[in-house]
Amino acid sequence: MNPKIIKILRKANDQELLKLPEVRKETARINALLKPYQLDRTVKTARDVYTLSILEEGLKNKQKIEELYEQTRREMLDIWDMLDYPKRNEFVRPKIQAEISEMKQFSSEGKLIMIPFFDPLINALYDHETAVLELPQFFKMYKNFADKIVDPLIYGRLPYEAGFASPQVIFQNELGFAVYEGRVHCLEIFAFDGRETELPLSLVCTGQKLDPAQGAPLAAAVLSQDPVQIRDALCASGYVLPKLKSKIARIHRP
Repeated sequence: MNPKIIKILRKANDQELLKLPEVRKETARINALLKPYQLDRTVKTARDVYTLSILEEGLKNKQKIEELYEQTRREMLDIWDMLDYPKRNEFVRPKIQAEISEMKQFSSEGKLIMIPFFDPLINALYDHETAVLELPQFFKMYKNFADKIVDPLIYGRLPYEAGFASPQVIFQNELGFAVYEGRVHCLEIFAFDGRETELPLSLVCTGQKLDPAQGAPLAAAVLSQDPVQIRDALCASGYVLPKLKSKIARIHRP
C-alpha cells in the first residue's frame, strides 16, 4: 500500500485504534489473563487487538468444557475407573453439547470450532471425544498447550462473524479479508500472507456505519496490491472526501 495514499487519507481521519485509552486498557487486561497459558502477545497492530479477543473467548470455551468434564467425573467417581472411554464420553457428552450450543462457535472443514487457537482436529476432540483429555498425551492440555496453538488467521473472517471479535466483517476473498472498525472509522484489511493495512475513511462520510457493498471494492483493491486498482477504488468510493480524491488520482505508482 502506497504510504502517500495513507498520508492523504489521514488528513480526514487521524484516529488510530491502538491509541484509544479503552483499547490499551482492554488489551492489558486480556494479556494478563492469557499470560499463564502463553497466549499473550505484544500488541502492534489492529489484528493483534482482535486476536486477543478471539483468544480470550476461545480460552473461556476451552475451560468451560474441561470444567463440565471434571464435574461429571467427580459425580461418577465411584464407577468412573470401570468405564471405558466410549462410555465416559456417553455420560459427559449431553452436558458438554448443551453448553457448546450456547458458546460462540463456527464451522470449518466440517468441524465445529469453539476454540479458535486450536486446529479443527483438536476442536473435534473437545466436541466429540472429551474423555481423551485423561490420556497422558492430552492431559497436559488443561494447562500447557502452547505447542498446539495456531494463529486464528487460518479461520479468516469466521471468528469475527461468530462474535469472537467485535468489528464488522466487510469482505473476504482468496487473498484475505477486511473488517470495519467503527471506533476509528477505518477498514482493517488482513491478507492471509500476513500483510495488514489500516485504511482511514473520511469521518464525515462514514458516521458510525459502513455499507459492505461500498467497502468491499476498497478491500479487494488493497488485497490485490495493484496500485492503479487501489487508486481507482478510492476515487470511486463514497467514503473518501472529493478533495482527497483529486490528490489520490494523481498517484500512479506505489
